[in-house]
Amino acid sequence: MPYSRCLDDSFNNLTLCESQTNQEKGDRTPWEAFGQTAAWEDMEARVQQWRGIGTGRKKSLFLRREAPPEDQMVARQLNETRYMSRKAMEFLEPVVGRVEVTKGGATAMLREHWGLFHALNTEGEKNRDDLRHHAVDAVAIAFTTRSVFMKATAHRKRHADGRVGKITPLSAETVPAAPEWLHDALKQRLASMVVSHEATRKIRDAFHEETAYGMRDPNAKVFHYRKNLVDLTASAIADIADHGLRRRAEEILKATSLPPKEAFKEGIPMGTTVARRARLVKPMPGAKLLAVPNDNPTKFYPLGNNHHVAIFEDERGKRVGVFVSMLDAARRLRRVKAKHPVDTNPPSPGLRFVMWIAVNDTILLPDDDGPGLYRVASLWSTTNQICLYDLKKSNSSGSEGRLLKGPNTLRAVKVEVDPIGGVREVPEGKL
Repeated sequence: MPYSRCLDDSFNNLTLCESQTNQEKGDRTPWEAFGQTAAWEDMEARVQQWRGIGTGRKKSLFLRREAPPEDQMVARQLNETRYMSRKAMEFLEPVVGRVEVTKGGATAMLREHWGLFHALNTEGEKNRDDLRHHAVDAVAIAFTTRSVFMKATAHRKRHADGRVGKITPLSAETVPAAPEWLHDALKQRLASMVVSHEATRKIRDAFHEETAYGMRDPNAKVFHYRKNLVDLTASAIADIADHGLRRRAEEILKATSLPPKEAFKEGIPMGTTVARRARLVKPMPGAKLLAVPNDNPTKFYPLGNNHHVAIFEDERGKRVGVFVSMLDAARRLRRVKAKHPVDTNPPSPGLRFVMWIAVNDTILLPDDDGPGLYRVASLWSTTNQICLYDLKKSNSSGSEGRLLKGPNTLRAVKVEVDPIGGVREVPEGKL
């Protein structure tokens, strides 16, 4: 069932399929997308062969020809949320005493009524990119007594009337205003709050990318790969290896003024055949690649994310970083039978091991680099850089708030932050 119609992303509502099939399905059920096509009979036969725990409901959702009403699907998700809330309450009550469960809609109304987000930003709006917004929600819930919750819920029912849009804001007559001391106290606490991230130490990401590349020029490290024409962007047309196909594609785009997805949906006629895929050229001079097979490789896969960077220093204080991919870290554990994926042995004489840094590690930068705590967001071996973001920031994309440091320019202290915000330096020391 489409997520937009049921809000269900559970195991029962997911299945593996080819990316092209998923695109064709779009925001429809399998029956709505393929029920009237020749492919449906084969799909149905394959689904009927599913076996194992939990496949009964999965098969029912996949094969049903009439989608259940959306309100029923949403109600199911709400019931599951209520169940999880009750279980959390049962778990916490023996530890902390009385526990109250509130609804997100009421919490949002009360948070706005009390103006709590003004303690976090001048606009007074929820900023999900600042992880401290969870603390603001917690304060709203802490001040939501049963009486306040009932008043907010009654207000919501009175003023909704089935309309889509913003509910009439609460008034001081309905729910008392926040205590005068709350905003200043909350602002002070938020300013000193330290966000805790769980460091990514496990070897759990993909070892390599899915796309297979063929060698085109071994000296210049130029490769090619295949891609469906309908999946190309307009700028990627220039990368098509075949001159004739590239010229025809450019002519069609110019004549139709359509995006490739629409312009090439019937393929591109090329003599007696119709081209639906193209080989694209891609230079990768600094990329680490997995060659398959080992003796006479014909396919090359760019390695996945890096697991860590090990930093070494010479007697003059110059440092070098050894970036270790997920694949290499796994190989070390398997071949050397080490207890840890980090190799502290210097890559060359005259170097000593200083520290290792993994994704989601926390580091403290001194004054000249902009004081504060930063999270390691990613490790870029091709450019020999460590990508850092402010510890409070949840979104680790884009250049805003980003710092890029090389192993030799990084001046930092590696620290750990416990779940309640306590900070301590790790034994490896400083850079």
